[in-house]
Amino acid sequence: MENQFSLKELYDVKLKATYPIEVGNRKIEPGEIVMAFDKIQIANFYETVNSVAARGGFDNRGHVYWDSTKDVRISFNQGVFSQTQFALLSNAKIIEGNDLAITLTNRERLESDETGSFELKENPSGAVFVYEEESGEKISFTRDGKRITIDRPYINVIVDYEYTYMDNTVIFNIGQKLLNGFLTLEGRTKIKEDITGIVKTGIIQIPKLKIMSNLSMRLGKDAGPQMGGFNAVAVPVGSRGESTFMKVMILDDDIDSDI
Repeated sequence: MENQFSLKELYDVKLKATYPIEVGNRKIEPGEIVMAFDKIQIANFYETVNSVAARGGFDNRGHVYWDSTKDVRISFNQGVFSQTQFALLSNAKIIEGNDLAITLTNRERLESDETGSFELKENPSGAVFVYEEESGEKISFTRDGKRITIDRPYINVIVDYEYTYMDNTVIFNIGQKLLNGFLTLEGRTKIKEDITGIVKTGIIQIPKLKIMSNLSMRLGKDAGPQMGGFNAVAVPVGSRGESTFMKVMILDDDIDSDI
């Protein structure tokens, strides 16, 4: 009697380049691992099949069917991710640098001192707007660097202004694609036989993979930690009638028994 088996987790997933890629300041060669995922929580593989039937006779029933695989869609979720993984998940180009000038907006709630002055946290790089907190009245002022003087002592104010951030920064440009070509995927899974209980290693290989950006972020005080979602499509390789999308191989050993 042939053993039955079940597949459980997906782990040690590696994405490799098929052409030269730049990820931030890193240059990746063909065949080099772009990114490895080892904290995958849920993984799904969906085969999309085109089915055409020759119909006729009573009730126009199908008599002959032709089935062909259109594509295989892959998705998995990971609770934590690195900067490069986030760039891959969103297919966003990365810009890194110590000299990137980033304009940020600050809003501060402050109280003027006995001289009608107060000091801002940052040095404004553009227009500054001062309002009395209670009435919302816009207040005129003079400024010397971070020091603001309104000549109205001991009142609470709201100050809106822009400043330039110049420290080390990583920018993810959503819409500027990190990847335009294809990657390869190799992952591992655990396979357990029902009769013997023997655990073996399964290998999943996809020779041609296209990342599909589908960025969705839910943030807020009551929102749970952001989970990274990876979506991709396996593209067929090989000649007509012999094309393949994905291979699932069962090894005779558990090569990761030490994990």
